[in-house]
Amino acid sequence: MNRFYCFLACIFLVLFTSVSHAQNVEDAPLSDSAPSLDNSATSSTRSQDATPQSAIPQIEHSHDEHNHNALSPHNDGDVATHNAWNIAASFSGDEHAFMRQALVSGVLVALLCSYLGLFVVLRRMVFVSVALAEMSSAGVAFGLLMGMAPAWGAALFTFVGVVFFALRLSPRRVPNDSAIGMAYCAAGAFAILLIARNASGEGDMLQLLQGNILTGTVAETWILAVTFAVVSLVLWFARKELLLISFDRDLATTLGFRAAWWDLLLHAILGIAIALSVRAVGVLLTTAFLIVPATAALLFSQNWRRVRVLAPLLGVCAVPIGLHLSLVWEDYPPSPLVVALLFPPLLVSLLYYRVRQT
Repeated sequence: MNRFYCFLACIFLVLFTSVSHAQNVEDAPLSDSAPSLDNSATSSTRSQDATPQSAIPQIEHSHDEHNHNALSPHNDGDVATHNAWNIAASFSGDEHAFMRQALVSGVLVALLCSYLGLFVVLRRMVFVSVALAEMSSAGVAFGLLMGMAPAWGAALFTFVGVVFFALRLSPRRVPNDSAIGMAYCAAGAFAILLIARNASGEGDMLQLLQGNILTGTVAETWILAVTFAVVSLVLWFARKELLLISFDRDLATTLGFRAAWWDLLLHAILGIAIALSVRAVGVLLTTAFLIVPATAALLFSQNWRRVRVLAPLLGVCAVPIGLHLSLVWEDYPPSPLVVALLFPPLLVSLLYYRVRQT
């Protein structure tokens, strides 16, 4: 039990530290002059478009042409245009610095969320993770409306969800699935109402809900890396207890483990991962990383040592390919491409599972 309390203290210390640092790197409150969630090149292009064309015709033309050459994959100097298989070209050069930043953030989220997804799928907590992601987005909307760092709002709402789901505070006559569904609906409605109340944050919130992996900053990535490293250590030291409770809760209780407290620890870890991941890559990617790679890995093998390696590997492999294809096919945003690339391995695993059962 002392071991459990040490783990729990580490989790809440990490949450407090990460949110405190996030307040310094985010713009709160947002104003009309604050930078949007789009990348710098897109924002610069929009600002040039807002200037009357007659005032600076030559400068605007040259600037737009420079941005097009830097970001468009269809210029003559871009290797990725002529060789769609050359993924490294999409992350090399000064003009692709934002791509390298997105790659690091995406890989970090894919590693942790894909591994956590194994516990989510094994314990049938998929809807819990989706509800926590929705509550985190509602917290971001609350932070934007109240003029504070959105990370504070996300942490607050996620913490409420963690306590509610882990301790099962709903009445016993209300099934757990029903309570989770009502929490999800309430969080979604609350987020929409808060967005409607704060017209200036509507565009940023829409970006967050859809998911834009290209919007991360260096400071946010460092916070993500340090926090995820600490969370990974806690998961490593508590892996035996979490695995035992996930596979056989009754046996764990018989052996003297307080399953409710270990549930709270797992929910706290899940809440921290979701709150930071939603801020980094959006709700869409976060939810996909929590569900799809873990499901594919569990269908492919029943060996835990193989599964715990395969699930993060499937999540990580989709990130650079999806980002690269978003440059080659410039009409497609990167986040949905990464999500789409998670499903072919799932289909292969499903076919392999069907064949193995026959």
